[in-house]
Amino acid sequence: MLDVTTHTKDVGQLIFDVNGEYANDNLQDGNSSFYSAYRDRCLVYFLAKREINSRGKLLRFNFYEKTRQAFSIMCELLPQAISSSEYVRNLLNCSLPEFKKSPSDSDERATRKLCKIMLY
Repeated sequence: MLDVTTHTKDVGQLIFDVNGEYANDNLQDGNSSFYSAYRDRCLVYFLAKREINSRGKLLRFNFYEKTRQAFSIMCELLPQAISSSEYVRNLLNCSLPEFKKSPSDSDERATRKLCKIMLY
């Protein structure tokens, strides 16, 4: 597929490679991979930080660090049958506050505040 589209680049492929067999060189395939064969034409995304492929991009984000974006994604991805129920609709309509440590709080105090919120 990559050879056929060398000049036109009209086709793209998305390969879900949970174990990294196609994105990372491995002995089983003669110490090669799609990525090493076509570095200039392949983009690799990871679900966890890796040292192996420095050009790879991290795909996930931390829900707790980016609550607004995570909440927005959750709202978009919920099926209509679920999001239309009253208790889910109420959740989707709420506004999540940002949790920022105040300058006067120590790390311990800020952690304690967050723990209280989680227990509530």
